[in-house]
Amino acid sequence: MSSVVSVDLVVASGERLGRTFTLRPGQAFQIGRSPKTTIRLEDPLISRVHALVELRPEGCFVTDLGSSNGTFLDARRLEAHVPVEATGATELRIGDQRLLLSFEDEDEDAVSTRFELAPPLPRDEYELIGVLGEGEQGVVYSAEQKLLNRKVAVKVLRPERARDEALRERFLRQAWLCADVRSPHVVDVYDVRTYKGQVCMIMELVQGPSAADLLRGGPLPLPEVLRVGEHISRALLALQEAGIVHRAVKPSNILLDPSGAVKLCDFGAARQVLPTSGQLAGGATPVVGSFGTADYAAPELVRSAQATSQGDVYSLGVSLHHLARGGDSTPPRDEEGTLLPLSACGVLPAPAAAVDSLLAAMAHPDPEQRPTPAVLPELFRSLRVGCEPVSEATSVVEDWGDLLVS
Repeated sequence: MSSVVSVDLVVASGERLGRTFTLRPGQAFQIGRSPKTTIRLEDPLISRVHALVELRPEGCFVTDLGSSNGTFLDARRLEAHVPVEATGATELRIGDQRLLLSFEDEDEDAVSTRFELAPPLPRDEYELIGVLGEGEQGVVYSAEQKLLNRKVAVKVLRPERARDEALRERFLRQAWLCADVRSPHVVDVYDVRTYKGQVCMIMELVQGPSAADLLRGGPLPLPEVLRVGEHISRALLALQEAGIVHRAVKPSNILLDPSGAVKLCDFGAARQVLPTSGQLAGGATPVVGSFGTADYAAPELVRSAQATSQGDVYSLGVSLHHLARGGDSTPPRDEEGTLLPLSACGVLPAPAAAVDSLLAAMAHPDPEQRPTPAVLPELFRSLRVGCEPVSEATSVVEDWGDLLVS
């Protein structure tokens, strides 16, 4: 088992200079000019699908995919379709583009300790690859599902947590809630397994970085921010229709798939809510309990643990503000607590004021003054399409008054 737990690929030249892509065990990132590659580089010397970088159980490997101009690993030209171990290499050159490789290693004892918590899955069905992430409650592994020849993510409760019936129930509820949502913008849950008191969830493994990973390379381009907004607002609409609030919308829970889809993950803090005659904005009754990172949480959630779909709208607005301005996660606010416009942060040019207006409305302190998930996808789509003639997008956003929840 390899001691490499992640690989950073940092673009060292070209228009995406400084952008960082973090590769974790079980992930494979395609590099090329095609919009459906994980790392897209605009360079006429680069093939549409040029190379593949993957982190296997035995190490990091690079494969040239039959490109016209070759793939170079530390100045060595790779033979087409032959994987070459890259562990220890420092530079990957593709066309005129350079990507710097940085490896995070753990000692063998630490790797062994992580795998002591491995989920109890049949070895003839699953082969564990590595650890994708871990928290206080559980660990997420990558694995190969042998019978279907696909990579999956497997989330498992820590053994000491699995003995707590309330935590087990909450873990299972997470799977049930996620499985209830039908959307290409929500990570799929494939299965739930229980064995000798342990429970694990088998999920889609997205072959792309999180929005938080990309932030390490600075602010995202405005069209990319708007695409994230459009796709995740579609996820929030699907959640609202299923009677679910997420309560932890933030960049680390937003994943970018090479297909172009942006997906919402981690339903660990999610709750189901029911419409009532005395419903709050967003059509949900308040629920109480723990929630995600406070920097992105709506004021009413922090203040009184009231969770509604309008709170998820707030969290998405603050997350998009962060993606557009970069920097740390604390959202800049004025003396009254209102989110500072991106233009005041020196991020957006004056013609993009419509984006500022939309994000300000989403992060409004009053839930009833925020746009609902039902209207957000079209607003973001109009803004994204209107990134060239911004005037059309501006008029759409300025007319949203009648669409706001009353």
